[in-house]
Amino acid sequence: MGRLDCKEASLIALKGLARDADVFALITEAEGQAGADYAATHAMKSTASGAAGLASLLASKSHRAALKLDRSSHVMLIMSEGPE
Repeated sequence: MGRLDCKEASLIALKGLARDADVFALITEAEGQAGADYAATHAMKSTASGAAGLASLLASKSHRAALKLDRSSHVMLIMSEGPE
């Protein structure tokens, strides 16, 4: 997920995220790829970094619990990249 690896975080962006975000998640390279693979099986091809939000939801029950998601929830995810 090289596109998400910025090496040095933007302090402006971090301040905005700290103010506005409710939940943060970390995923592994393998989880990111699993998200992209899952998306591809549903005709939504992307890269591992483009499907990172989906990967996070698929990878962690605790993330879904923190967001109070269940089988009746509707989630909007933004896939930020198409396939390479």
